[in-house]
Amino acid sequence: MLGGLLTVGVVMAYELDFIEREPAPCECASAADDDPRSPKPQRPSTAGARPHPSTRGAETQALALEDRVALLEAQNELLAERNVTGEMSYYGLSQAELEAMARHCDIRMDYPKRLAEQEAEDLGLEPAEREAWDRALQAFADQEQAYYGELLREIDPSSADIDELSLAQIRRQLTRVVGRGRGRGDDSLQRDVAEERAGLREPPAEPEALSPWNRYNRLRFSAGDRFAELLDDELGHDRVHELRSVFEGWPGARTRQWGCPGEAHE
Repeated sequence: MLGGLLTVGVVMAYELDFIEREPAPCECASAADDDPRSPKPQRPSTAGARPHPSTRGAETQALALEDRVALLEAQNELLAERNVTGEMSYYGLSQAELEAMARHCDIRMDYPKRLAEQEAEDLGLEPAEREAWDRALQAFADQEQAYYGELLREIDPSSADIDELSLAQIRRQLTRVVGRGRGRGDDSLQRDVAEERAGLREPPAEPEALSPWNRYNRLRFSAGDRFAELLDDELGHDRVHELRSVFEGWPGARTRQWGCPGEAHE
C-alpha cells in the first residue's frame, strides 16, 4: 500500500543526518561589506510557488564561448550517467510534469551544500563564483537558524538556550515537538504546495497566519528556492538558473514526499 510513499519522519531523519554531516559554514568575506543585504526573502514559506519564482532583473553573466562549450560537454556526460541510474529531476520540470506531481501531491526538495573541488568544476564555477556560492550558503545557514529557532520558540516556549543551539540541534528538537503546532486543514498541505508549484493554486496571502506545523514544512519544502534567491543576489537569476539546471536540482541532499491522503500505492 505504501509503495514509494516516504513518511515525513523518514524524510526529516534523512535531512537531519545531512545537516549534521555538513561542515560548519565558512566565514566568507562579503562582496560588499558596506552594502549589507538582508538574507531574508519576503515570504520564505511560499518560495517556489511558481516554477521560476524570481522575477527580479539580473545582469547576465556569460562564459567565454570555449568555456561554455566545455561546460556543456561535461554536463552532457553527467546527465547521461544520471539517465542510466534513473535519477529523477528536482528542478526544471515542465508544466505537464508539475501538474502530474500536483495530482499525486508530489513534493521534491533539493538542498545546497558546501562544494568540493570536483563538484565546483562539474558545475563550471569560476573562482569568484565559488566565493559567491559560499557567501550565499552562509546566508542560507543563518536564515535557517533564525527561521527554525523562531518556530521552536513559538511551539515550545519552554525550550532553553535556543540561541545557543546549532541548526541541527534546533531541527532535531523541532521534529519532536512540531506535531503540537498542527492545525485544521493541514492534511492537505502537500496537495496545496504541489498545486502552488504548478500554478494551479495561489499561495496563501498571509503565510504568517498558517499553523506552525504548516510553516515548518513549507520551510523544508522551499529550501532549494530560498537558496536560489540568495544566490540570485550574488550571481543574477540567469546564472543561478543555469547552475541549478546542471543536475536538475542543487548538488546536496534530495528528499521527496508524495502521495495524497487516501491515495493507494502499489
